[in-house]
Amino acid sequence: MAQVTVVCPHCSSTGTFNHGLGSATGSFSAQCKHCHKSFRVYLRQGQLYEVKLH
Repeated sequence: MAQVTVVCPHCSSTGTFNHGLGSATGSFSAQCKHCHKSFRVYLRQGQLYEVKLH
């Protein structure tokens, strides 16, 4: 499983999340461990591309 570190768009805390996308292009839903709000993480060719609010 691959990991990506992102900044929460709600509270600006950082978190590391596991995802099963590997080096693919796609997205997954994540929940902040600090504020417990959800957001979507987009990857392109396995690299972080964008983080959006739900």
